[in-house]
Amino acid sequence: MDETTERLRLEQIKHLRRDLITKEIQKELKNLRNEPSLKTLLETQGDDNNNPNPFVRFFFQNFVQTFPFLKESDATIWSKLEEFLGEIAKLRFSNYATSQKEKSQRERLALKAEKLFVLLFNTSIKVVKPPAQYAVEQAQQEQVPPIPPRRYVSEDDYLKTQPGTTTVDVIGVRKLEEKAILNKTRTEFLVQCHLNGDSAPICSWRKHSEFRKLYTKLRREFPSYYIPSPPQKYMEKHGFLYREKDRISLRSYIRTLVALPSPVGNSPIVLEFLTMDPAQINADELKDVELRKNTIKARLEEQRKFMQLAEEKAKDLEQMSSALRQDLLQSGGLQRMSQVLYSVDQISDLPEHYFKSIEQMRVSFAFTLYRMYCFDEEAPHNLQRLKHTHALIPYRTLKTVLKLSNPTAVVKAVLDLFLAQPFKKPSLMQRIININLGDRVKQSQTESDALREAIADDQLSDKIKNYVYSEGVLQCDGDSGSTEMQTIVQILNDNSVQPEISPEKIVALWQAQEVMDNPPSTFVLEPDNQQSTFPHFDPAIHEAKLQLERLNRLLTCLTHQRNIELFTKLMLEGVTGEIFKQILAIVYKPLARIYKDAKIENFIMDISRFVDDLIKTVEEYEEQDVTSEHYIDPIKSFTELIKRHDQNLYRFIHNLYKQQSEGIFKRLIEWFDKILFNLREGVVTEPIDLDQLVHENIKPSDRPELASDLDKLADYNQKRKARQHRKLRKKIMHGMGLPSNPDGTDDNWAIPEMDQFIQSNQLPVSSDDIVDFMYPWQDSSDDESLVGTFSSMKVSNSPGRKSPRFKPKIKEPKVPYPQLSATTSLVQPFARLAQERFSK
Repeated sequence: MDETTERLRLEQIKHLRRDLITKEIQKELKNLRNEPSLKTLLETQGDDNNNPNPFVRFFFQNFVQTFPFLKESDATIWSKLEEFLGEIAKLRFSNYATSQKEKSQRERLALKAEKLFVLLFNTSIKVVKPPAQYAVEQAQQEQVPPIPPRRYVSEDDYLKTQPGTTTVDVIGVRKLEEKAILNKTRTEFLVQCHLNGDSAPICSWRKHSEFRKLYTKLRREFPSYYIPSPPQKYMEKHGFLYREKDRISLRSYIRTLVALPSPVGNSPIVLEFLTMDPAQINADELKDVELRKNTIKARLEEQRKFMQLAEEKAKDLEQMSSALRQDLLQSGGLQRMSQVLYSVDQISDLPEHYFKSIEQMRVSFAFTLYRMYCFDEEAPHNLQRLKHTHALIPYRTLKTVLKLSNPTAVVKAVLDLFLAQPFKKPSLMQRIININLGDRVKQSQTESDALREAIADDQLSDKIKNYVYSEGVLQCDGDSGSTEMQTIVQILNDNSVQPEISPEKIVALWQAQEVMDNPPSTFVLEPDNQQSTFPHFDPAIHEAKLQLERLNRLLTCLTHQRNIELFTKLMLEGVTGEIFKQILAIVYKPLARIYKDAKIENFIMDISRFVDDLIKTVEEYEEQDVTSEHYIDPIKSFTELIKRHDQNLYRFIHNLYKQQSEGIFKRLIEWFDKILFNLREGVVTEPIDLDQLVHENIKPSDRPELASDLDKLADYNQKRKARQHRKLRKKIMHGMGLPSNPDGTDDNWAIPEMDQFIQSNQLPVSSDDIVDFMYPWQDSSDDESLVGTFSSMKVSNSPGRKSPRFKPKIKEPKVPYPQLSATTSLVQPFARLAQERFSK
């Protein structure tokens, strides 16, 4: 085979480069996790060949240390950060046996960091391209397909087209007067569900307290599973629809329960709640249901118009926006933007392409506020949380503090304001943290107390608690190969944690763990009313299994509490406080003078007035009757809200640029320009020739294995890309409150738009890299379900209904990484070659 035919194709070069960079980044991040230290990152260029983390070190020295604030900071900050990393290493955050939800959150954070590095180096490490004929052939294969037209379909119409879909809703509210010694009013909510796509809905009235009882039953029946708590009642005044906020929050809650994984979401307890005591709706109740249904339709139409307006604005202004983007991405583009912001003090006087872009952002931001605080199912909760936080922030005190002329005094005053503990009471920062974490802590504490009572064995409970609160690394920490139940047995069998458990108890729990991890395949669940058979049922084993599940749930609750305690301690005490103060001083000191000249104290009050105006606008919208002649269009009200305040924001930005006496913005812009330059031109002095790398490190006899590896990589990336596109669409549509793929269009609809945007603006990145970085959950292990929980249940509506038949939820597993042999040997030579290019 001649040299020409052995050359790698462009597609193979891209797959190989990405794979080698990913493996090197994974290795370096693992090194830093095992030994959290800045020493290898702070080393000078003299020891390149011996540095175990060349890629991360290059990023740190070229993009972190060169950040303008850090570049001029005291060198002691790095020693304090080193001490901080040592404190983190002493804690047992990463070694805790936590819930699957908490594990997945950490996994996503780690993936986010990994994807950031892969995005940067895959874009900025240039490679030698193949001959022209190969490049042309490959370019033809990678042409961006045309974008399919967007169509809007209502959720109800979409669900009608889906066979076997179960829908759950809270469609009505009624107020009942109970006559006793004192008249008492109670409220009931009408829960409606369609099981298995049956045409006849099942409706039943439920009180708010019955949702709490459902939660209690589920917690008692499934102690080892996460069950969300029901929403609290809204005590605020009602709009034109009675208890509408409670209806929306309860609808969101019951849909969340139904979507929980098996066996919780499709349990008989949930089914009984949805179908027990079916109700007949009278004329007045039907009128209320229709009014609420019409209101929902009107608001869906409002959202559709809002989205359509935003898209039409974007389409009309695309040419202007494209000109602005291309201008910013060109060399010196950020300096030109800085000059415009410096010289123009009114939005209306901005150049046309700037002004049109602001118009587009105004509509987009108005839609975001409308969706977050009015349309979304979590809107009542979001508004309540905004009010609480807004009430806590001392705007006028901040305004007074920021009038101080001494930058150091400003920093000290701000820190004292948020961190001071008068009379040993919680600081303002602690109160802000507690208001967001307090409910979760109380819930965990209540749950752990209830579990201790259910376990009824202080020795077992104390053993779990002592494990959670022990220091240092224990034998059963971090065993990724163990199941949750195996971990419990290992903890109980660990004599280094007191108290010691009797062998009889451990043996009984171990036998239960074996049964749970290896369920008998002879289990038979008969249809209809026939009795299901449980072969070899042992009451002692059954009780031990329940005890094991309670202990596992107790471990999760105590771990959650302990992690919050460690987080609070880490954030507000010791070296962390010193680092926080020093970083704030480093960042704020050069800006303080500019902020003073820009009258930041007035901008603080502008923010307060904007939040007040936002809350007022939302409340007025909630009180409106959509059928009224005087109904105000939310598009107009939210857009006007932004118009009333955007000039205040722009005036502050203009003053910032006008008062840049210390040149801080100039240095920041130069830093951003350097990043863009590296992405465009590359971080290495000359392109890396992967063909030559393969020739020097792969024997001719191993070339067939290399070809096989590259084919596997191409197949893996293709399947992974298709999966990413499907999940990306579902994520985007869910965030917009719309059903995924409502019109049957291709799942890749978002990617051609992204590719077209990248090509039109000549960005040096690919849509795959952007999706990888923005949505790291694509590769996490906690995949989302693709089939509704109740889609496989068959239930009769009659009082003597048949027992439900369950089938497992269907999940889309992540694409497994292929087994490679030849390409693995290229990782180290590739990293060594990149090191040499970095240093030149």
